[in-house]
Amino acid sequence: MRCRELAGRKGKQPNGTAKTRQVYLGCVFTQHRTDEKGHPVRDHESTTYVSSFKSIDQFGPLLRQEAIRRGMGGAGQVVLLIDGAAGLEHMGQDCFHNSAQIVDFYHALEHAGEVLDALIGKNHPKRKARLRRWAKRLLKNQVAALIKETRQTSAGTPQAQAVAEALGYFENNVERMQYGSFRKNGYFIGSGVVEAGCKTIIGARCKQSGIFWCRPGAEKVLALRCIHSSRRLDEFWKHRLNHHAKRNDALSLSAWCRILSGTQLERRDDVIACAPGHFRQYFGVREPRDFCSLPRADVWIAHPPGTTVGAPVRERQKLSSV
Repeated sequence: MRCRELAGRKGKQPNGTAKTRQVYLGCVFTQHRTDEKGHPVRDHESTTYVSSFKSIDQFGPLLRQEAIRRGMGGAGQVVLLIDGAAGLEHMGQDCFHNSAQIVDFYHALEHAGEVLDALIGKNHPKRKARLRRWAKRLLKNQVAALIKETRQTSAGTPQAQAVAEALGYFENNVERMQYGSFRKNGYFIGSGVVEAGCKTIIGARCKQSGIFWCRPGAEKVLALRCIHSSRRLDEFWKHRLNHHAKRNDALSLSAWCRILSGTQLERRDDVIACAPGHFRQYFGVREPRDFCSLPRADVWIAHPPGTTVGAPVRERQKLSSV
């Protein structure tokens, strides 16, 4: 980000300043079946995305709005898959009150590694084996037992305080870490979909070498990338065209015909070529966008006086309403 976008913000640099800005990315997808092993299968091309630089309190309603647009009201079960942060938990309670909240399994494993680091150290020869044991027991709904056993093991040792702090993540999310029950119900327990979206939508464009963003520019680019990844470009451009058409001073089609002094207009949906320079010749307007005052159509063909309507396209003047 540019320096002016980071002024006064706290960060992770040694001097306490920030070099980056946080952006939220959420996705909505549907799931109707599981495979032969009982693993959930995401519906093909069902994922849509939303992003925002705003706070979590403002991002939550945006995600809810997208979920409602996608048909959340008719869903048999709404599942909110998050990383365990307190802000996301509160967002889920406010915006997805009746949803099943699940803490991403792989984030849970990362925090399990932090517990083991505090308990036995990063370089302990049995660390990997014990982490695999944690993973297996988490998948069997044994998070409460793991917390109890780890506390007992660390009691009276110099590491007790550090272990207790690391276990706080699990103590705050016991109900949302019942992975055995979630898998039995056919729910996703990993947030790989949105993690991949962070790389392809945000990282691939906004984290390139030598790029420094201002917030308005980054917001617009990310919004367009979310629209593209959600396969909604056609819908976006139609909405934008209609929006700009409403802003213009509308003139009826009959008024345009009088201005054209006999030039005939024909609607064509199969022509995409345009020649903006000819607007001044035929319409006497300054900007091509003024042509949006005409009733909406994909393409309008202007026929100078004496031209036969229906002649081959190459013999006529092509004008676009975009």
